[in-house]
Amino acid sequence: MIKRNLIFIIFLSIFAPATAFSSTLKCRVSDRFYDDNLQVTTMYYFHLNGNQGVIKMDGVYNDNGSKEVISREVRVAVESEKGLMTLESRQIIRFPVETISNEKMSHQFPDLFSQEGRTLSMTISPVDNGSYILSYNAKSIFYCKDASG
Repeated sequence: MIKRNLIFIIFLSIFAPATAFSSTLKCRVSDRFYDDNLQVTTMYYFHLNGNQGVIKMDGVYNDNGSKEVISREVRVAVESEKGLMTLESRQIIRFPVETISNEKMSHQFPDLFSQEGRTLSMTISPVDNGSYILSYNAKSIFYCKDASG
């Protein structure tokens, strides 16, 4: 779990403070997590526009050779204040190909991705050409590459 948090911290540090980006954000993150026999590979697509947005997740949860598919869309409300962006999950859409349980999702990912009405606060820092560093809980950082093209 520590390795996963470290990767997620790297992902989130890509996003600059919420006050530093425009009202529209489109970017994607590729994330890989390894812990003993568990391997989780996830691609996130962020599209935030004003006070709402969508985060799409696609990936594979591989626990000792037993593979499960992650394929969902999380519709969020977005609120920005004092350099902090807070996302609240409003609707979670599981696509038919998804086979992972919400229990495993809750264990591996922040609750925002598996339960409606949950929040995740992060800072968003621009780095270059529409790419960002996203960070939350002072530990998780991600590089979110421009996806507008």
